[in-house]
Amino acid sequence: MTSYQAYMEHLLHCGVQLYHVPAETFEPGFVAKTDFTKQARLLHIIAGRIRYEFALRSVTLGGGAMLFVPSGVERTWSVTGDEPLSMEWFLYTTTPDDLQGVEPRVSHDVDQGATRQSFERLRQLSVRTRPIDQLAIAGECKTLLMRFMHESVPLLRYREGGRGTRSQLAVNEATQILDREYAKPDVLTGLHERVAVSENHFRTTFRRAMGMTPGQYVLRVRMRHARDLLGSAANLTIKQVAARMGYDDPFYFSRVYRQFWGHPPSDERTNHA
Repeated sequence: MTSYQAYMEHLLHCGVQLYHVPAETFEPGFVAKTDFTKQARLLHIIAGRIRYEFALRSVTLGGGAMLFVPSGVERTWSVTGDEPLSMEWFLYTTTPDDLQGVEPRVSHDVDQGATRQSFERLRQLSVRTRPIDQLAIAGECKTLLMRFMHESVPLLRYREGGRGTRSQLAVNEATQILDREYAKPDVLTGLHERVAVSENHFRTTFRRAMGMTPGQYVLRVRMRHARDLLGSAANLTIKQVAARMGYDDPFYFSRVYRQFWGHPPSDERTNHA
């Protein structure tokens, strides 16, 4: 499965061919026929609700959500609820060909105003044929796609439900991961993807719920475990304790420890002697 980082790298260097930038409204009860996507597409749900079905997973999204559908996947979709569905999307291919195995991705934390402006610029540019306009089209497509990829999560990790409930579950799951895996130096890397929310939304929600950032939280966990270990395991050197807390550099660990507790780690040994 191609990671989104690999796809982001691919977008930086590839050419982009834009095919279609429609904006349409569909009545309640509309059901699209099942088919295979020939081009990749990025959908922006403006209003109403859509149910998008893939072979392994389906998802229901409302206004403000975006969905990335790669090329070569079987899908169908329908309008759910009593309101019409209003959405815009664009179809594209990349040169060289799209990477294989890219996952569908979802986000509902997009800036509606900025996203609609980007789609409108694409519609205006799509009717022009000058080479400079084609460069502008490629740039606008890449900007939209890369912004979305950065803020989205894989469909298979996406949890439906109310934003507040999902956000709290994500924070709870994140704290459990940090409590359990604090000794891993890279425990913060990709944490938002592991709990299936966008990076910005995760950072904001975590700070609001916990009163601190994820980095500050894992620092507290490490420092408390380090203090306990220094006092109870006299056979371990400070370098070994640092390594068990996820720090490769014992001098950096000592500096962080002093900043956190107000005294160096060696004092714990003196106090417990």
